[in-house]
Amino acid sequence: MDDESLYPMRMVTRLTGLTADTIRAWERRHRAIRPSRSAGNTRRFSGEEVRRLKLLREATERGHAISSIAALGLEDLERLVAAEPVPSVEATIGALDDGQPNLVRSYLDAIHRFDTRRSSDLLLRAATFLERRKFVFGVALPIVEEVGRRWHEGEMRVGQEHLVSTQLLGVLSALLRMSPPNSGASQVLITTPSGHRHEFGALLAGLLAATRGLDVVYLGPDLPYDDLRWAVRMSRARILALSIVKDLEPGEGDALAPVLTELSERIQLWVGLPLGHGLVGKAKGPRWFHRLEDFDAALSDLA
Repeated sequence: MDDESLYPMRMVTRLTGLTADTIRAWERRHRAIRPSRSAGNTRRFSGEEVRRLKLLREATERGHAISSIAALGLEDLERLVAAEPVPSVEATIGALDDGQPNLVRSYLDAIHRFDTRRSSDLLLRAATFLERRKFVFGVALPIVEEVGRRWHEGEMRVGQEHLVSTQLLGVLSALLRMSPPNSGASQVLITTPSGHRHEFGALLAGLLAATRGLDVVYLGPDLPYDDLRWAVRMSRARILALSIVKDLEPGEGDALAPVLTELSERIQLWVGLPLGHGLVGKAKGPRWFHRLEDFDAALSDLA
């Protein structure tokens, strides 16, 4: 078989909806496939192996352990998949609640196929069925992290990433609106600073604060520095929480750090950003958070 009839790993992940890590694990541990190798020792998959991987994925979605089906032939796999329906949304969510987090995989598989009805149903019913913090840590955050990984590895296209963003932002915003504060609760302002448009971290932080009964004022992303100052001055907020995901642009730290130092003198400033981010240490006064779990623990103390 010539190289032109073989598929590289990146293409196979797109065709099957499986991650490269899963494919490699099924090969090493279970001998489910036997891809050939290029001159540079990279995996190359035949069309039959791609079909086999699709069937294995569908069978595992139906509850079959990969160890029990890895040795089946194509015809047996096709009969197995045809004989059993895709598990219901309720069953998938119930499995998550029992400690088997297959909902995220099912959701992203639906996104991969542009099955918007199933992906939306999974997300909406999980948001309704699960307790808020379990939804954040068990569904929303893993989706955000996996989408980021797939995007970085080239395993997800722009349209799929936009579809996830649209669905998840809508659900998180709705949950935040439906979470009234406790009487007399402390007010928390949440936003991202100017130039930072990635708002998943801010929305997740806001939803966690709302689950603690705090009075969350979500200001949206990309708030100019002067509006940050104005919001702090005009509100009765006890805390200003900022989410910063992306790296700083050249010279941005020199402009943002004095603003954060100034704000820290007026209000408790909590800043969430990745570990090792270049902003840490440039500003004096903020409380830095690198994990949502630590932010949630701090909220518990505040509440």
